[in-house]
Amino acid sequence: MTMLLREAKILSVSNEIDPRIRALLGRMESISVETVSSGLECCTAVRASSYFAILANFPLPDCTPDELLAEIKRVESSIPVLIVDAAATLSSAVRLTKARADHVFGADFAADELASHIEAARELRQTLDLASLSSALGPSSESTPAWRKFLVGSSSAMERVFRIIELVGPRRCTVLIGGKQGPAKKWWRGPFTRRETGRGCPW
Repeated sequence: MTMLLREAKILSVSNEIDPRIRALLGRMESISVETVSSGLECCTAVRASSYFAILANFPLPDCTPDELLAEIKRVESSIPVLIVDAAATLSSAVRLTKARADHVFGADFAADELASHIEAARELRQTLDLASLSSALGPSSESTPAWRKFLVGSSSAMERVFRIIELVGPRRCTVLIGGKQGPAKKWWRGPFTRRETGRGCPW
């Protein structure tokens, strides 16, 4: 199974990009910037690709901040959306934040603050991608039971045996382990005798 970390891409939505935003995005290393000029193009891009954040600079010719935010969240609810709106008021910022905008900036936004929000969104995506990759690779050693460390195998037959051990091991029952003569059976007995219910039993 091949699973790679996604490229760190941000989608910039702007009919006329603010020079401060252009300069900021140009300075940010290790971030790929895609640019569209309308809400419709934004939603099409979100359906077609994966972004760690959307930076929407208003006004846009075909939608309001509320309309774009609602559509983005309908298409991909987990994407952080940063809105820059020169016409933003306190009440519109509160309304957009309640509608799950990650941050709303007014006309007098600080470039450093915007940069920190973009960087936080990138780090969040990277963390989520690493967590997905880690879970795809299998259980972590911290969650692996002690008995499992002594038994090696990943075939479907072995996985069935491990599931049986997990189901039967905690119960009070007799387990018959068969096979050719040799020391390997003691390793299979271990998961049952190490559990509380198997301690002190005559074997």
